[in-house]
Amino acid sequence: MIKKAIMTFAMATLVAGGASAAGDKTYTLSKDKTVTSVTQGSVHYSPPSILGGGHVLFSNFGKKYPKGLYFCCYGDTISGPNSAVGTPFAVALQFTPASDGDVKEIDAGVAWAAGTNSVTIGLYDDNSGVPGNVIASGVATGLGMFGDCCTIAAAKLKEAPVAGGTPYWVVVSATGTTWASWAANSTDQIDGLTIAYSADGGSTWSPDGELPAASFQVLGR
Repeated sequence: MIKKAIMTFAMATLVAGGASAAGDKTYTLSKDKTVTSVTQGSVHYSPPSILGGGHVLFSNFGKKYPKGLYFCCYGDTISGPNSAVGTPFAVALQFTPASDGDVKEIDAGVAWAAGTNSVTIGLYDDNSGVPGNVIASGVATGLGMFGDCCTIAAAKLKEAPVAGGTPYWVVVSATGTTWASWAANSTDQIDGLTIAYSADGGSTWSPDGELPAASFQVLGR
């Protein structure tokens, strides 16, 4: 999805399927509603208030300006069934930890556009290339405004064991009126990750490739 958005970003705002204004920002959907973009981002960089602690089991964040954590102004749509988007989009990114560990927190570059200000972030096992069963999940609230750089959606999880070399999924979903966006990593535009997206809130999944991948880190001990 994002790889297509990079090539068509200038056109997407003209042929958008919908838009919503919040403050001085206008949020715009691509024709298929899977990409959310914003017309104006931050005029300055503010370090994120939450980066978590502990052992990093996986991360594609860039943590030092001017690299930034993620692109400010477009990302994968995350939305609830009653949102302005009108479709309950959930997005999943596959990752493989290098070593065994117990996941206690997942941080994602997800920011809020409209509706209820919260998302659910879950750790899932793999089911033949798409998310399988949920291992653990948590709710992230008080998200930063999409288009500002760079706040983090952080979900605390009950410690869940993962095995090094085994693929897992980080899934971001929403309920109710939430409209949010999961921004792409700005520091690695070469190495993509497998993405799966859902238009029914996570009941069914369609796998794809994403380059660059959405930004997140998995913390454990």
